[in-house]
Amino acid sequence: MISEDEILNTEAPFFVVGDCSRGKRKGQPKKEKQSKIVGFSINDPLGVGGDFFPENPTAYFENGGWLLVSDLMRYYSIVEV
Repeated sequence: MISEDEILNTEAPFFVVGDCSRGKRKGQPKKEKQSKIVGFSINDPLGVGGDFFPENPTAYFENGGWLLVSDLMRYYSIVEV
């Protein structure tokens, strides 16, 4: 789990690992399964945020893929390379 202070004090690019695998993972995250976060945006690429809905801050992975920052903070941990 990533705290609000951690995410605010970390500049992209950085590496993360998943903390859970739908409840199957036990113990510490495996560092060999790390992913690189290369940037952030105010809204998701589908454009769901904005207008009647609040903004949806999004994190982007290297080689494609994105995730809401709230989910990144909930399900991932930042790792040192």
